Amino acid sequence: MTELEITYWSMIGTWFTGIATFSAVVVSLYLASSSRKTRLQLRLTQHNYGSVELSVLNRGQVYAEIERVTLAIRASVFNGFTRNEESHLDLIENAFISEETNRSLLPSSPSLTFSIELESLYFDYHFFIPYQNGVLEKPFKMPTCYVCLQLKSGESHYKEVPESFYLGYKNAVGGKYDCQMFAMCTEPDKHFMYRTSTELYEQQQDILNQYSNARKNYHMLLC
Repeated sequence: MTELEITYWSMIGTWFTGIATFSAVVVSLYLASSSRKTRLQLRLTQHNYGSVELSVLNRGQVYAEIERVTLAIRASVFNGFTRNEESHLDLIENAFISEETNRSLLPSSPSLTFSIELESLYFDYHFFIPYQNGVLEKPFKMPTCYVCLQLKSGESHYKEVPESFYLGYKNAVGGKYDCQMFAMCTEPDKHFMYRTSTELYEQQQDILNQYSNARKNYHMLLC
């Protein structure tokens, strides 16, 4: 082997050594960075008795603490998430239980489970529907909805709601005044107070209008 060939192959070896060293540094930096990231596994299960169960498991090596849980939407895959910033609703905060909710997510610890009422989800989702004075004026495709878990570190994690959520919301909107309509049509004396037939007629018209708007919203909402 000539001196020129030796020099050439020595240079090639130096290049490969440099590339291997650079790759090792990149991999070590990536592993160090990923070990400091919060890795959460979220699971949603909808029950038939009017609630959704949220299960949160910390699969990383970093301590995390939940600040609050809200809803968010994503209009398309090209857009980011949109949250209801005006809402102070925390879906896992129960005002009827004095005991403070455990929000600490320790590494390698059992998952935390929260029960969320569907009514609370529907109330928060209402913000993302373009009602005008409580009525939809044209057909509207319901946006994809996610439960948003916000951490005190500033991170947010998302989990899409079950498919049954959208039909449930639509039915809740359309049936909002079914009970009042039934009571007014069958036994108004037991459920409403009025002194004259004119007052009864006015109340009937008011409930009929509300019922009509609810049914209109039902048909305008597209799952």
